[in-house]
Amino acid sequence: ACGSNFSKYQLDLLLKCGAEKVLLAFDKEGETWKEKEKYFSKLKAICERYKNYCSLGFIYDNSGLLKLKQSPFDCGADIAAKLISKGVWIWMKYVRKTSYDIKENFLENLLIDRGILPMNEED
Repeated sequence: ACGSNFSKYQLDLLLKCGAEKVLLAFDKEGETWKEKEKYFSKLKAICERYKNYCSLGFIYDNSGLLKLKQSPFDCGADIAAKLISKGVWIWMKYVRKTSYDIKENFLENLLIDRGILPMNEED
């Protein structure tokens, strides 16, 4: 994604890889209440636009964990994990039965592979 934009082309690339859920994680925007509300609405509109293709969500920091212009991944694994767990989701009306069940922990595994999340000692 570029800035806080997300295109159908980018979604198509993710869908071709088998994604059924996409969580957008843009830099924090908005200093005033009005700017924050506008940013939230923009992110929600992006997800609404593509909700017929897969379940989409976005990270919105309403807890003050990020500073302005920080990405959810700029502050380490703990902050990223907290924000991911509080993602705002726009769900598909009709979820297709696919291989997602097999890839259930894909995001977690990706974050571990990239060194963002620690590996579980049990694994």
